[in-house]
Amino acid sequence: MTLETIARQVLYPCVYKENGCQDSFPVNLILDHQENCRYSAFTCPIVLVGPKICPWKGSLSQMRDHLLNNHSNYIWEGTGAHMSKKNGVTATGLYNEVIIAFGEIFYVQFRGQDKNYYGLVKYIGPKGQAKEYKSSVAIISKDEIEKVSACYVTSSYAEDTEDIIADGKCLKLHFDVVRKLLDNDGNMYTLVEILKIPSSSEPLYDGVGT
Repeated sequence: MTLETIARQVLYPCVYKENGCQDSFPVNLILDHQENCRYSAFTCPIVLVGPKICPWKGSLSQMRDHLLNNHSNYIWEGTGAHMSKKNGVTATGLYNEVIIAFGEIFYVQFRGQDKNYYGLVKYIGPKGQAKEYKSSVAIISKDEIEKVSACYVTSSYAEDTEDIIADGKCLKLHFDVVRKLLDNDGNMYTLVEILKIPSSSEPLYDGVGT
């Protein structure tokens, strides 16, 4: 029996054992697991006024309590479409919030950059699970008559925001279009919905075709 074969038979505990992970894997699988482990260390997604990054860092199981206890103004929990108002929108503003849906955490960001406005959603958790959700992101008029929206498979929080924008996996509008949707006080209204993508074994619809 070679040393490589012996090594593959030995089970190694996850490095996030102290955070609560009880799984063990052979050497050829442990790195892949740790990259997607729910107990790995995550940074707080909230960018505070400044902008200033919140310094908190901890496990995914701890993040929900941190967000609710420290950033409640940025949090919305529930299923269905979430509408919110961004005050005093500028061409270079950054607005972020967190949606808790399906027991999972999603980071939402609207930002102005290079005369465009972008809206995107990231799944916070094991990056392989991001593809299980899609996100509808929209900017709407206050009277809800006019709306511009886009729907994409949700990006992983591990993905760089600039890469998401470069790949076109987000809502993108020229700021002149956004300006027309603002109310008289320069406020912007956004609508975000998180949707779970049916697995291949689930029907896409329940009705009977004709």
